Amino acid sequence: MNNNIIITIFVITLSCPNIVYGQLPLPEHSIAKKNLIIKSNQVSLAPRYAISNYIKRNLTIDKPTLGIEALYIFPKHNNIKNFYTSARKLYIINVLHAISGMEGIQYYSQSKGKMSTLFEKSYMINNKTMKRLPDQKISVLKPAYSFHALQKDNILGQNIYYYTIKIYSEYIMFTVHNSSAITYGLLTLIDKEKFKLYGFIVEDRDNINIYLVYSINTRHLLIPIQKLTISLQNRADAIALWIYKKLTQQ
Repeated sequence: MNNNIIITIFVITLSCPNIVYGQLPLPEHSIAKKNLIIKSNQVSLAPRYAISNYIKRNLTIDKPTLGIEALYIFPKHNNIKNFYTSARKLYIINVLHAISGMEGIQYYSQSKGKMSTLFEKSYMINNKTMKRLPDQKISVLKPAYSFHALQKDNILGQNIYYYTIKIYSEYIMFTVHNSSAITYGLLTLIDKEKFKLYGFIVEDRDNINIYLVYSINTRHLLIPIQKLTISLQNRADAIALWIYKKLTQQ
């Protein structure tokens, strides 16, 4: 990464009906804040100290890695149960296992200048046979879960990802990393396990907080850093909004 690049910190607050950030409408009274980060100790938007500490200890962000963090604070519906109940946690765990539901979600494509489909394909697979599997239905709470998924998107193409989900006292965390190299033709862009997404769901009395951190270590940067940053931010918008909508359907 060029040290002369001016790093812009993107922070925006949304408080009016149907306001658009990155051309993707977010719900009324929502707040979205985003930062570009070049060191893991620069994370500043985590909704809990324990989350910030976790990122600083477990995620290495250094040249030539690109990192972004995004915090979404969504209004909580009155019908949503207390986060600390087993029933609510089980519901959240099942939302995070509903990978096939991500097919067709929309994001704002910076290159096309319009809304576009983010995930053309999204489903669980047997990592040994590559056979498609239905979404898992979870009926028992456990400390951790994991699965492989095939996802084809307009940004990174078709790849295999490894998902983990863990339950903590204050939040639920999910992680995603590529279990195969991400390529462009014969060129390897991102080595295995060098594309990482850390996601955290924190609910309090009034809000649902979704905090996302992306880390991408690229071999070859084929597009300008600013364009890649905006693309990741728009991707985060789409994923956070999808999770929120699912969490409010209970």
